Amino acid sequence: MNKLTIDRSKWYRGDGHKYSRLLIADVTGAPADALGKMCCLGFACLQLGGKTKEDIADLSRPEGLENTPMSTLDSDCLPTTNLNEIVDVNDDPTYTEEAREAALIELFAKENIAVKFL
Repeated sequence: MNKLTIDRSKWYRGDGHKYSRLLIADVTGAPADALGKMCCLGFACLQLGGKTKEDIADLSRPEGLENTPMSTLDSDCLPTTNLNEIVDVNDDPTYTEEAREAALIELFAKENIAVKFL
């Protein structure tokens, strides 16, 4: 099983889809404290997908990234079965932090990825 570490201090979650990005670098109107933060898939692209911060800056989703063959993510650094669910759980403001983390651990496990939150 692959391992993914999500640093809570750099993790953008729970504020809806409007400003959520793989890496928030220069999104017009984004809160100042959001700059430099990543959604959970941003962490996955950097740690498991061989992508750089420049590759993922200001992208809403990983579609369109150049191919990176991986065993647990498809060639575009996408979870193979439940991308939409992962995005929704990451961004949904109605989840508690505990519920969000538990749901993401379960969803990523379906992709053979063990998630650890720091």
